[in-house]
Amino acid sequence: MDSHVRARSKEAIDRVKDKLNGYDFIPPHHNPSRDGIIKEMDVRIHVERLIEQATLAENLCQGYIGWCPFW
Repeated sequence: MDSHVRARSKEAIDRVKDKLNGYDFIPPHHNPSRDGIIKEMDVRIHVERLIEQATLAENLCQGYIGWCPFW
């Protein structure tokens, strides 16, 4: 496996871990003065954001068809 692919895979896994642990990553394009920062979120806000992202049509259309995201 190419080292670039491995690095990107690790970034994706770390991103998911941060989200599941209640941290929200702010990408550099939203914060050009820094490489990105991680801030802790309140549980209520975390749940609201997860529900919002999970119900967006743009995200549902990208879901694996076998998961039946349209049900």
